[in-house]
Amino acid sequence: MSSMRPEHRTVDRAALARDPAHMRPLANLALAAAALVACVSPAEPGETNSPDTVLLRGWTVHIGPDLSREPELRGPVLELLEAKLREVDTRLPSEVVTRLRQVPFRMHLDRKGCPGGVYHPSAEWLADHDLDPAWAGGIEFGHARNFLSWVHTQPSFVMHELTHAWHHQVLGYDHTGLLSAYTEAKDQGIYAEVLYVHGERKPAYALNNVQEYFAEASEAWWGTNDFYPFVRAELIEHDPRLAQLLAEVWAGLPASGEEQGRAPR
Repeated sequence: MSSMRPEHRTVDRAALARDPAHMRPLANLALAAAALVACVSPAEPGETNSPDTVLLRGWTVHIGPDLSREPELRGPVLELLEAKLREVDTRLPSEVVTRLRQVPFRMHLDRKGCPGGVYHPSAEWLADHDLDPAWAGGIEFGHARNFLSWVHTQPSFVMHELTHAWHHQVLGYDHTGLLSAYTEAKDQGIYAEVLYVHGERKPAYALNNVQEYFAEASEAWWGTNDFYPFVRAELIEHDPRLAQLLAEVWAGLPASGEEQGRAPR
């Protein structure tokens, strides 16, 4: 990853050179701490060997030792993550949520090279970069303070990373519908210059690749994106082909019962 201003997405550029799936890169801290107590519980014995792992609305969350030593950050980080996961499990179809709960989270205080969020599809890439291959198939947020502050401009960035997992593990990166819609959108130039949350116009983050095209649109479909189209109604008007695809690919598991993606390796 490269350090970027908080209003920008977090992109692992080194990983993109080898694997385009390494992508970047909640919303009210006033949510009651009581909700956190109700939804965060220690993992069941045998589920993990980590000394600081919690279950958060059904998701396994591993907390780095550096963050565990900072309780004034650990608490708010988990509150915010709980709030974002609540949005996911109350908005998405239940069988989709059940599958997404297989995707673990790792939260760090300040891991060098990871200022934002990233989905890790490749154990090989992690090993090559002196990181734990066991992180493959999971989501990492590397900087606690950024996690707490970037939510104000990227309110759906937890959903964004979960979308990468759904794309990789369930749909598959060779999903012809998404690839075709992405190519058509680029050719039409409909994302070449769009409104950004701060008011200026710029190329949409969705243009980077098909993975970001799908993840950005899914933010708008289920929540709020920081690039236009911001919400579902705007997406339906701006990119109707993609909107129709989203209605299909997020409806549930593939009709065949077989996931078309692949296990992280």
